[in-house]
Amino acid sequence: MNARHWLHRAGLVALLLPLALFTGCGGDGGSDTPDDSIDADRTLIVENADYPVWIDGDSFLFNYSDDSGTQGLFRSDLDGNVTEVYGEAKNDDYVVSPSGTWAAFSTPALDGGVVVVELSNPPGEPILLLQGGKRPDFIDDDTVVMENASGVIGWVDVADPGVFNTLVNGGWPVVNGDGTKIAFLTHPSGFNLNILTLATSDIVQVVTDVGSDYCWNPTADELFVSQLAANTLTQVLQINVTGESYSVFIAAGTRPSVSADGTHFFCDLLSGETLSGIQYINLETGREGEIRGTQVPAAAPSGTRLLTEQSQNIYLLEFE
Repeated sequence: MNARHWLHRAGLVALLLPLALFTGCGGDGGSDTPDDSIDADRTLIVENADYPVWIDGDSFLFNYSDDSGTQGLFRSDLDGNVTEVYGEAKNDDYVVSPSGTWAAFSTPALDGGVVVVELSNPPGEPILLLQGGKRPDFIDDDTVVMENASGVIGWVDVADPGVFNTLVNGGWPVVNGDGTKIAFLTHPSGFNLNILTLATSDIVQVVTDVGSDYCWNPTADELFVSQLAANTLTQVLQINVTGESYSVFIAAGTRPSVSADGTHFFCDLLSGETLSGIQYINLETGREGEIRGTQVPAAAPSGTRLLTEQSQNIYLLEFE
C-alpha cells in the first residue's frame, strides 16, 4: 500500500480496454459501530514522525513530520534506533519489497521519478528506475509496477532501470499478495477500481466512485476500499474478487489495512467528519472493537499489534 491514504481526486487517463462490472451486495459484512473498546499497550517509538510502513516484524520506514524540518526517508527498529535511508526530499508513496530487501518511492522534483534503495546496513545507493514515475508497488523483489508521467501503468526491472514495460492506462497500482493481480484506478468521471490479472491480461471493473485508499488482503482474493457515501462520509467496502461481488464492511471508515497473515483488519473510524479512532476486526473469529485516540493504522505482519500516528508521533500498539 502505497501512496499516503487520503482520498485523492486527481485526474487519470481512462482505461482503453473492455471491462466487466462486478455487482454490489446489500449485506453489511462488518459493523456500523464497534461493540466495545480495546485496551492497547502504547509505546512511543519515534517523535515528530508519521506514515510508518513495516519492513518486517521488527522495523519500519517513516517520515519526519513537516514541522520537524527534516527531509528524507528513515528506518527505525522498535526500540527507536533510527537510521537514514534516503536523505533527499521524496513523496509519501514509499513501499517495501516482499522480502524487505528494497524500498521504492518517488521524488517530488519536476524531473524526479521512482527510486529504489537497498535496505542493507548501510543502505545502498539510490537507483532511478523511471524518470517521471510515481506511486510504485512491488510485483516481486525484482520488479516494480508504477504509473508514468502520462498516466500509464507499467513495470520496470530493478536490474534494468529506465526500461518501462506498459500494462494499462490508469493510476494508483496496488499488487496482491502473490503478485498475480494489480488493482488500479481509472478516472472517466470519478475514480473506478479495476483489477488486472497479469497472466492473462484480463481486466474487470470492480466498483465505481471510490477513493485512492485501498488494500488487498495479502492471503485472500479480496480487497478493502473506501467509497464516498452520502457525499459526506466514506465507507469501507469488502470486495470478493473471485465471487465478483462487494458489500459494505465498515459504515464510516477510511484507510483500511490488513496484516500480512490476512487475519487482522484495521481502519480509521469516522465520527461525522472527525477521526475517532481505529476499528479492529479479527477476520477469522469476527472479534471487533475500537482503539481510541489514534489514527492511520499500519497492521503488523502478524499478531494483534500495529503502528499508528498519535499526536504527530509514531506509536506501537499491542493488545490481546
